[in-house]
Amino acid sequence: MACWVVPTIAAELWGQTVEEVLRQIAEGTVHSKQEQGFIFVDAARHAVKSSNKSDSHPPTFTSVSEIREVISNLPVDRTLHNARREMTRQTRRRPVEII
Repeated sequence: MACWVVPTIAAELWGQTVEEVLRQIAEGTVHSKQEQGFIFVDAARHAVKSSNKSDSHPPTFTSVSEIREVISNLPVDRTLHNARREMTRQTRRRPVEII
C-alpha cells in the first residue's frame, strides 16, 4: 500500500539527504507522482508486504470476563486500603457555607 509524502519527509524517514531522494526520483528508482505542482514519493517502498491473508487477526482487546477472572484470583489485603481511607477521613474538610 502506498504512502505518499513529499521528498523532504521521505529523506528524513529513509535517513538520506533530499538531494539523494531527488536523484532517485530523476533516475526512476523511486515511485513518485506529481499533483497540482507538488512532487510526492511513495514512502512505503521498503514496507514489508504481509503474505498472511488469513482471516485470523490478533485480538485488539481484552475480554472483561478474563480481567474479572484474574482479579478474583488475587489475594485480598485491605490493610493499605484501610490506612489510606483513614488518612483521607482525617484530612477531609466539610464544605464552606455561603451566606
